[in-house]
Amino acid sequence: MLVTSVTPASAAAQRFGPPDQDYYYKKSDDVQPDEEVPEVAQRTGSVDIKGETKRAVTRRRDTRGNQRKSDLNLKASDICNEQVLRLREKEKLLKEKVQRQEALLHSLQLFNQPANKNNVVSDQTQDTEYADCSQIFTSGSKSSGFYTIKPHDSTSPVRVYCDMSDGGGNYSLRINLEDFDGNQRYAEYKNFKVASEKDHYQLTFGTYEGTAGDALSGTYQVGVSDWASHQGIKFSTYDRDNDNYKGNCAQQDKGGWWFNKCHSAHLNGMYYPSGHYSAVTDDGIVWYTWRGWWYSLKTSIMKLRPTDYKIDPIYDPNAVHRPPPS
Repeated sequence: MLVTSVTPASAAAQRFGPPDQDYYYKKSDDVQPDEEVPEVAQRTGSVDIKGETKRAVTRRRDTRGNQRKSDLNLKASDICNEQVLRLREKEKLLKEKVQRQEALLHSLQLFNQPANKNNVVSDQTQDTEYADCSQIFTSGSKSSGFYTIKPHDSTSPVRVYCDMSDGGGNYSLRINLEDFDGNQRYAEYKNFKVASEKDHYQLTFGTYEGTAGDALSGTYQVGVSDWASHQGIKFSTYDRDNDNYKGNCAQQDKGGWWFNKCHSAHLNGMYYPSGHYSAVTDDGIVWYTWRGWWYSLKTSIMKLRPTDYKIDPIYDPNAVHRPPPS
């Protein structure tokens, strides 16, 4: 008996899928009228996913932007710090320049004081060549001023300032000092000698006398002369380091001098216009035995004279003149 299967029209209308499989219903067949169509929900979900993706991309962009801003801020901070360092260095150089100008101005003011104007004569006319100021003084020139001398063993004459105000004296080196309160002190050393260039202008000196204290010999305190004494010390400059210190005293203390490790006296230091100062090193105009390391003197004058120089008592302002016996 031949039986023919008849598929209802409604079922045929619902069939979906490959012909070799039992038919199945489309998902839409199970959806009730009041339910949301999954296809729409799926599309909505894809929009949400894309939205999340967009937000994630935006967050990454924000993070990269913030990182770039941070890098730019760090770079700007580094540039600012470099500029500050450069400005501080310029400020330091300007201060040193001002101090040198103030020192020069102070010297000119001293030169123009009434007491000096009466005694100082500018360049003097000379018919004779002299070896030093003492010969000029002995020849009859009693006015302080600038003269031309030709020291022994010198190949050419030099222009120097001769201070005739002290007259004679038995010192070979005299150092006059003054502080900003107008107080004055002096130090005298016998047999002061500076060696030749070959020996780096090595310094030697004899006994001391005076009121400023013996800063050059470094004997003001037990146990300090090994580093504080200037006896037998060679002259040092920025580019000629002849001191006994591991560094360069001339660079640190800003002037050429007979440095040991480094000094108890330094008359070529920085000029500080108020006396007391603070600095990385004691780089002022220092005479330790009078005002210490942290006071920069207002005035320092070094005068040289031959040891065997003799002055006529008539011209010696320090001589005691007694009336002849009656």
